[in-house]
Amino acid sequence: MKKNKKIKFNGFLLIILLVFFMAHPISSLAGYLHYSTSKKILASDDKEMKGFKVLTKDSYSDYLEAIESLKKAIWYSPKKPAYSRELSEIYAHMGRWHKLLEDIGENEVVKLKKSKTFLSHATRALEEAVRKNPSDYDNYLALAKLYFEEGGVTKKEEACVETAVFLAPQNIPLRYGVARYFLLTGRSGDAIKHASFLANLDTSYIIKDRISGKKRSRTSTSTLRTYQESYLFSAFEIAWRASNDTEVLRGILPDHPDAVEALAYFLEWRGITGSIILN
Repeated sequence: MKKNKKIKFNGFLLIILLVFFMAHPISSLAGYLHYSTSKKILASDDKEMKGFKVLTKDSYSDYLEAIESLKKAIWYSPKKPAYSRELSEIYAHMGRWHKLLEDIGENEVVKLKKSKTFLSHATRALEEAVRKNPSDYDNYLALAKLYFEEGGVTKKEEACVETAVFLAPQNIPLRYGVARYFLLTGRSGDAIKHASFLANLDTSYIIKDRISGKKRSRTSTSTLRTYQESYLFSAFEIAWRASNDTEVLRGILPDHPDAVEALAYFLEWRGITGSIILN
């Protein structure tokens, strides 16, 4: 009897294992293991710090080791866009590190002149991620940034930003990223345009207590924090830095009483004085 039970149990276990390996082929598991290894290699010693460990001459070999591990992950799981995106981010980080040291004249690094090589590798890896998942809007914006670093404003760089927005026109974090990207790359008009979209998409500045009929002072700490942590506040900041014009701020202002109060607080917080009329 016990022998029959054991046979049944072993048969049941075999079925579970077969189902598992059908759903998770060995190659996928191997890819994931190499991907996890690269993550561990570059994990920061500071548990509260997100992203990669600090890149120094001492940790340089760790970055190269992580790259090799990711290449193996991609070889085992060639359809995984996340692996290509991670590889791109490591290459880009190393390229920017080399560029910084080249700019300040670090002799050993200048001789290597690897910044362009690493940034080029970063671009190729991210292009692969886009090909694997053409609906991921974040990858298009990241790719636009790499194209800009390599060659400034180009048609393919602009096309990447347009595609990102086309794929997710109502996505608030993406719209913020696009507005900020245009600001940092010196295209003030585009920055203001997308800041306006951002301001009108956002609702996080709206004071929920007022909706429920409760009263909350405009100057209370919780109210001001709500304003300051909203995407609307970020839109004001981008528009102001792009224009230094209070009329532009009024031009992107949503039609909502809390938006008016948020702008009043922004002006006060920024120390901006002028003839802007909020009504």
